[in-house]
Amino acid sequence: MKRPTITVNGKTYELPKPKCGVWRKLMEADKNTREVFSEDFIENRCAFLAEAFGGGLTADFLLDNMYLEDAMQAYREVTKFMIDELTPKLEEAEKNGNAGDTTIQ
Repeated sequence: MKRPTITVNGKTYELPKPKCGVWRKLMEADKNTREVFSEDFIENRCAFLAEAFGGGLTADFLLDNMYLEDAMQAYREVTKFMIDELTPKLEEAEKNGNAGDTTIQ
């Protein structure tokens, strides 16, 4: 799967290979901002995107320079990418774990 990109002020940023801390930030962002009409909904999304993309991006920069629909689309793309990357690995680990399970039921 192709890594998501965002373009802000004419500069394109590609999502680097996600590290463990970004997964935690995603879980925090999702848990803490389920209400679309919350005053900090977009701020939390932009903070997550800044963390995920890195490259000197900050939440404030994205808030000031990224269109609302682009931020929401980028959040969805990054989330989908991370889940799609993780799911096969979890399925493989579960399969391997079950194959080695010698517990008698």
